[in-house]
Amino acid sequence: LNTNDKGVFEVNASGIIPAQALKQVIPVESLAALSTKYLSGLAPFALKGEITSNKVNIHVDSSLDGLAIKLPAPFNKPANKKEQLAFDLTKDTSNIALTLGTLLDTKILLKNDALAAAVISNNKAPALPKEGLTIDFSAPEVSVAQWSEVLSSLSKQDKKDEKKGGCHHSDS
Repeated sequence: LNTNDKGVFEVNASGIIPAQALKQVIPVESLAALSTKYLSGLAPFALKGEITSNKVNIHVDSSLDGLAIKLPAPFNKPANKKEQLAFDLTKDTSNIALTLGTLLDTKILLKNDALAAAVISNNKAPALPKEGLTIDFSAPEVSVAQWSEVLSSLSKQDKKDEKKGGCHHSDS
């Protein structure tokens, strides 16, 4: 922890996080809830953050060595496979970017702490749509039934979130 000469509060941390704890730090409640179903194990991480009076920037890197991703292909990963993760959150604009090696390139825009627009790709993600969801990925084989289950779970969780009043924020 440090406050630099420009008054920016800087945070640097590293360690190992269990998959169960990720639901406490994922800023979109529906995605946080799904993390308990589709992630298991532990992952090393390095976090850098900068906080000013009107802006929060957080960057997280991880090899994800030890974390299993149990999503349908092509976004699955065994625990013993390394896949470089880069996560960026800019709170003044509520932009979230997530890159997971060659598996995933995602951009998310939140408005009033709710999902406004997102793009999910396993290539270089196309431009973020003005609203809604764009999915752009290629794979030799994709199970529509398995992905329908995941998207249905996400939709059901979003409806629960709307009834509760939006996004989950952790105080820890």
